[in-house]
Amino acid sequence: MSQIQVNTINEYTGANGVTIDGLLIKDGAIPSIAGSGLVHINTSTFSTASSHSVGSCFSSTYTNYKIVIKLSAVTGSNIDFLVRLRSSSTDATSGYRTTRQMASGTAMAVATDPTGTDDWTLGFISTTGTEVHSGTIDLFDPYASTPTQGTSSFSGYFGGAQYLTACDMLNTNTTSYDGITFFPASGTINGTVSVYGYATS
Repeated sequence: MSQIQVNTINEYTGANGVTIDGLLIKDGAIPSIAGSGLVHINTSTFSTASSHSVGSCFSSTYTNYKIVIKLSAVTGSNIDFLVRLRSSSTDATSGYRTTRQMASGTAMAVATDPTGTDDWTLGFISTTGTEVHSGTIDLFDPYASTPTQGTSSFSGYFGGAQYLTACDMLNTNTTSYDGITFFPASGTINGTVSVYGYATS
C-alpha cells in the first residue's frame, strides 16, 4: 500500500474545505458529524493594554456567538470595564443600551446605561492582589445589519468585595459588526479572550 505523508493540507481557492475519503473537514470541524455546539473561532491574549480588539471574528458562518474573557491583571480600583462592537476595524461609539444588575453579598443594585450610551459596561475591575475578573457574553446576530442584542455575566471586585453582574445589552444601530473591543475606563489590563460560534447543523 502506498503512503503519502504531509504536515499540512490547505484548502483550495474555493475555500470549501478539504475532503478526504468522502469526509469534509472545514474550519477545524467536520460539519457532517459536528452537530450543534460551540465552534472555536479565535483566542487572543493581551498585556498592559489600554484596550484589546478582536477583528473579523463575526461573519455569516454563524448567527450567534459566545465570548469568554478572563483578566489576569488590572491597574487601578473600581474602574468600569467596557465593551464596543467593531465594523471594518472601527469601533462603534453610539447606540448602546445596558440594563445592569449587580450583586455583592446581600446587596443588589440595578442601573440603566450606567456609563452612558457610547459603550456597554460589564462591571467593575480593581487591583486587589487576589483579583478574579472573568465572564461571558452571548451576542445574537451581530453580523446582520439589524440591532444587536446580547447578555453577559461578569464577576469582579468593587470596593474590595467580590461581586457578580448580569447585563441585558442592546446596540440600536443597524450595522453589520465583525469584531469587538474590550477596554477599561482607565488604566491597563492583562488577560485572554476567546470567541466561539454557535453551530446549528
